Amino acid sequence: MPRRLLAAERIARPVFEKRDYRVLPGAKAADVWAKTWDWWRRAGFALYPAGPNHFTGASFYLNLGLRREIMVRMQEANSMLYVNLGFRASITTKGAVGGAVAAVVFSGPWPPSAARSPGPSTRRTRTP
Repeated sequence: MPRRLLAAERIARPVFEKRDYRVLPGAKAADVWAKTWDWWRRAGFALYPAGPNHFTGASFYLNLGLRREIMVRMQEANSMLYVNLGFRASITTKGAVGGAVAAVVFSGPWPPSAARSPGPSTRRTRTP
């Protein structure tokens, strides 16, 4: 891939980053693993196992320049399941420019009929 193309797709710093930590009493990693894997896969993430009870995934929308990353880690201890989830979203410089242009172009009132509202209705309803 040409070097200048890589420079145009540079990832900016993360726009959104969140970490969550949950404790599930009585749950087993084997039971939760398949459901969690399936849910993130259906959400559009390319997943790969990074270790026992640990997987990572990423999703990239080329036309928006948006990259999403997740990390899920599960650990069983004291008859509980500890789940550590990390989520990060970042945008490429190309996506940031496209988003700014779209915001300017579509910054008018939406929907267009909202700009010329007829006011309160004068129609009466009949009560039985």
